[in-house]
Amino acid sequence: MPPLLADRLLRWSAWGGPLLVALVAGVLRFWNLGSPHAVIFDETYYAKDSWALINQGYEGPGPRTSTS
Repeated sequence: MPPLLADRLLRWSAWGGPLLVALVAGVLRFWNLGSPHAVIFDETYYAKDSWALINQGYEGPGPRTSTS
């Protein structure tokens, strides 16, 4: 194999491999991203936890949800 062709093949494979992995990972990540159509436990639990950390600075009780 000529050195120029080998260098070109090495350069394309050095870029092509990671790009192919990123493309496959992106397809797998974004495929059916909208399902299920409900809030799962950790989505509600960690959102309240992060709200408390941002607004209070510690993992205390979150915002009150009672209407009284």
